[in-house]
Amino acid sequence: AGTGYALGAAGAGLTGVTSAAFNVTAGAATRLAFLTQPTTTTAGAALSPAVQVEILDAVGNRVTTATSTVTIAIGTNPGGSTLAGTASVSAVAGVVTFAGVSLNRTGTGYTLDATSGALTPATSAAFDITPGAPAVLAIAQQPTGTSVGATIAPPVTVRIQDASGNLTASTATVSLAFGVNPGSATLGGTASRAAVAGVATFNDLSVSAAGVGYTLAASSSGLTGVTSAAFTIGAAASATAILSDLPDPSVVGQAVTVGYQVTSAGGSPTGNVTVSDGAGTSCVATVAAGNCVLTFLTAGARTLTATYAGDPNFSGSASAG
Repeated sequence: AGTGYALGAAGAGLTGVTSAAFNVTAGAATRLAFLTQPTTTTAGAALSPAVQVEILDAVGNRVTTATSTVTIAIGTNPGGSTLAGTASVSAVAGVVTFAGVSLNRTGTGYTLDATSGALTPATSAAFDITPGAPAVLAIAQQPTGTSVGATIAPPVTVRIQDASGNLTASTATVSLAFGVNPGSATLGGTASRAAVAGVATFNDLSVSAAGVGYTLAASSSGLTGVTSAAFTIGAAASATAILSDLPDPSVVGQAVTVGYQVTSAGGSPTGNVTVSDGAGTSCVATVAAGNCVLTFLTAGARTLTATYAGDPNFSGSASAG
């Protein structure tokens, strides 16, 4: 199509002639084509420059009289993205401009499809969506319930994401602290970690007291923080042993000092231990004391057992006889 065409006529030995000017207009609209292709853009940001689609006739001329509505949609969708913005726009002089459309998930090799009624549709060139600036934290691996002093496993992990929820490559430091602390516990382990490829991993966390409904709060400078799901810390197992009974043998009426020990992988148990011969003779003392005294009023063999009653953070246990 064009304005002001002219034809020239020539023949051997003859004076040539040029026609009057004439115009060629576009044919009927038959197909769509991308005039401005989508380019690689960050998630959530408008595609820039704005995507444009033109309405063409069968031989590729723009149909400047066309005002049809053209709709774009995601064709290839490697990141499971959604298209935001006005996706259906009427043509102006055969050109449709999609200003402000964006995709919200990262991925490589997206395409857009353009359609309009019976016109032959068009597919754009491939483009990528990359992460936006770090904006928010999200807990990928929630803390799970365990016992006092035990390492929380699997490790808690925190993601540094852009505003659309895409993982970034940030190496910022993320810190954890109690959000809700029903046991007035302390958080053991390394509570501040630098992210690697956008993920901070906390592989040695532990909690010093039992309780139901603990939460962890994650923070990082300049980013929106997040609080974990609630989790429970139960009492740690304990082990009780008799270490000595002196003097042995003893005589009726003589004081016998029984040494005992209560241990736990979760920390230091507190509370009382009862040592008994199972026949009415017993003594009670604290775990910290480490011993108590028995006095036997009759002769004979005795089998002693030490029993730890437990405390809020450590379960009870009994020694071998």
